[in-house]
Amino acid sequence: MKYAGKDASKTCASYLCGVALAETGMYPADMKTLGQLVEDVCYGNAERFFAEQAGK
Repeated sequence: MKYAGKDASKTCASYLCGVALAETGMYPADMKTLGQLVEDVCYGNAERFFAEQAGK
């Protein structure tokens, strides 16, 4: 994943939060699955939101 500027800090914070939740057993401990989960939340939701806004 590549992000620039403030998006990088948000992505890093989301990733670290996901890692912390994985360590407590609340999220999957598999890094590939966790990475996909974080990517979907950080990027996928925004992409879907803006696609919906463009369609209005």
